[in-house]
Amino acid sequence: MLNWKKWMTAGVLALLFGVLVLYDAVTASLAITTLAGVLLLIAGLSQIFAAFDEPRGGERALSLVLGILASVLGVAFVADPESGVISLALVVVVLFTIGGAARLAWAWILRGTPVFWPMLASGAVELLLAGYVVANFDIAGPRLIGILFGVELLVTGLVLIALANFIRSATGAGRP
Repeated sequence: MLNWKKWMTAGVLALLFGVLVLYDAVTASLAITTLAGVLLLIAGLSQIFAAFDEPRGGERALSLVLGILASVLGVAFVADPESGVISLALVVVVLFTIGGAARLAWAWILRGTPVFWPMLASGAVELLLAGYVVANFDIAGPRLIGILFGVELLVTGLVLIALANFIRSATGAGRP
């Protein structure tokens, strides 16, 4: 934990990968969807095999159904990543819409408190983002997953660099 150079390296790499992902967000979205498909397929097959270890019929049936669903979804994502990207983008839009509406509801409940305005702003931004993606889905949809991942990498990189600088200054590393 105290080796600031490792954190700095991880932060710089995350920043670089974030820039690369944002440079070609569509390709990144396709790669992420394909990887998600492979992982879903592995998880689904594992669930199917684990189902046979279940002692009771109901638990076994549920495990089989969930394993088959995950496997089918994984195969679909790997076989047609373009459709998978669109499906994932639609799921993200639904989550943004639900999350934004929930934050607005909480803001209404918390009116008169210091949390009201930040909660209201957060909900409004999330709903506006969902609306923007829906209104421009032909352009934004295929890029959405890549953009979100790229921004996540940039933020993570900045946080790791800040952590490295904090560790370096707190431990006195790098001083003559």
